[in-house]
Amino acid sequence: MKILNVGYRSVNCYLIITDKAKLLIDVGWPGGMSTLKWSFARVSLSVKDVTHVLVTHYHMDHGAIAQEMKDKGAKLIVMENQKPYLNSQKQFIKPPMIYHEIRLDGNLELTLRVAESF
Repeated sequence: MKILNVGYRSVNCYLIITDKAKLLIDVGWPGGMSTLKWSFARVSLSVKDVTHVLVTHYHMDHGAIAQEMKDKGAKLIVMENQKPYLNSQKQFIKPPMIYHEIRLDGNLELTLRVAESF
């Protein structure tokens, strides 16, 4: 297993690489796809290599381009208790930023038995 920080603009995005999958934890800002691509290129990878995405929470600096990653073929892993908040930051994103609403289709759902609030 290999873990790389492919973050940008003050957001840590971690890529976990195994023999079977490439999991990206957090994806970053609206309009950040080109910068994320650049971060991947620095480590000789492509965002198209990502098989799964897990967003820790749906603030715009962590999950705003999740749908764009889905559109590139990655499966989005959504924690059951986060489903109501997938698009909660949409109201704060104004032009020139572009927000792609996260669709519910095709997501993998993760159910946690115990949850804590911090």
